[in-house]
Amino acid sequence: MRSLFSTVLFFTFTVITNAQVDVSIHMHQKLGDQPFGYNSVVQTAAGYYIKVTRLQYYISEVKLIHDGGQITPVTDQYFLVTPTVDSILELGNFDITSLEGIEYSLGVDAGHNHLDPASYPSSHPLAPKNPSMHWGWTAGYRFIALEGFGGATSGTVSNNFQIHTIDDTNYQTLSMNTSGELTEGHLAIHVTADYMKMFEGINAQNGIISHAANGASKKQMDNMQSIVFSAEGTTATIDLDPSIEFAVSPNPSNGLLRLNYDLSKFSFSEVIVSDLTGRTISRRFIPAIANDFTLEMDVPGGAYIINVVSDGNVVVARKVTVQK
Repeated sequence: MRSLFSTVLFFTFTVITNAQVDVSIHMHQKLGDQPFGYNSVVQTAAGYYIKVTRLQYYISEVKLIHDGGQITPVTDQYFLVTPTVDSILELGNFDITSLEGIEYSLGVDAGHNHLDPASYPSSHPLAPKNPSMHWGWTAGYRFIALEGFGGATSGTVSNNFQIHTIDDTNYQTLSMNTSGELTEGHLAIHVTADYMKMFEGINAQNGIISHAANGASKKQMDNMQSIVFSAEGTTATIDLDPSIEFAVSPNPSNGLLRLNYDLSKFSFSEVIVSDLTGRTISRRFIPAIANDFTLEMDVPGGAYIINVVSDGNVVVARKVTVQK
């Protein structure tokens, strides 16, 4: 399956080295505008209050995107994230000159989701845990376990919520553009996780119990995949193939853009619009040649990246500004 990351990639040139580097993800974790903390009473965007007492989730199938779109998988690595204010996930040692982004999946892939946890050594993330992250042979692992209390006011946070996400259908992948930070042979990928955004579209004020593949359980996974994570260290865009003609106008615009290009050398092409965190806004296939192709971006004002993807690789990227 084509990597989702390739659809939102744009290129940066801030990491330069000729040697192997140790790579890690530095997860900076918060609840809204506060550092993450268990048992802290905080107000959600919907206005009610929550107190998180448990949060755990799996990260798997990490891929590093670097040096002109090369994809290096971090093989046989699973991470059980139990958030603190800052967590570090050590990925290993890799030959990377210029990091362009990262991709990872939330949950446990189908090939391992239904295996016996007892088959792993006790230190392995997929081994039996207390509290348990395994729901049973049929359902597999809890991809996310979120628990706590909700209430209408900060003094009435007493209604229990448990939102656990299970099932292979909820295994989701996200990708982010980032150049990382290189210091003395170590490449740190800084990712911010705002777990307050897990509650968007979920009403936990009066308590909710959802141990399922749908409903609030699915919604929290959708939120994790689309809005919880953002990466630091993204910069400007360039052309991967300078021979390609690709013009975007006007820039800035009101969201209605004219594309003038010739992509006839490629078998097919797709336009991906992403924001500066790497989150995909829209995607569509485009004809190989266009003198005046119209792209309508129904987005708030701000900066966006238009990526042209062909045969699984980004061939052109343009930064555009929308003014409204």
